[in-house]
Amino acid sequence: LSKTTKAEDCYSLIQYFDLNQKPTVNKKQISKTITQYDESGRIKSIQNFLADDTRSSRRIYSYELGNKKEIAWETYKNNILNRAVYNMYIYNPFSTSKPIVKITLNKLNRPIAIKLGK
Repeated sequence: LSKTTKAEDCYSLIQYFDLNQKPTVNKKQISKTITQYDESGRIKSIQNFLADDTRSSRRIYSYELGNKKEIAWETYKNNILNRAVYNMYIYNPFSTSKPIVKITLNKLNRPIAIKLGK
């Protein structure tokens, strides 16, 4: 892990993979994964790239109330956003165990699912 020079304080790990999706040190890879961590060592995001460095997918995480939540999942085709799911969690102010509402949005920010917590 190496500290980045960006304004936000985070750490990154870049991994390269061969044709069999096995980790490799060869930078002429079939794919590349960049994992970013926050200052506590928790995963902030995971980005996957193809051999030509075009992004294929990205996942973003949040740690509300100590629990890891996926807040964004995006897939790309030719470096253009192809499909996206964004999750918003609204918590019950009287209970910290589970969110009372989970809203899933598509890339046009139209709701595609609304789930009530139990």
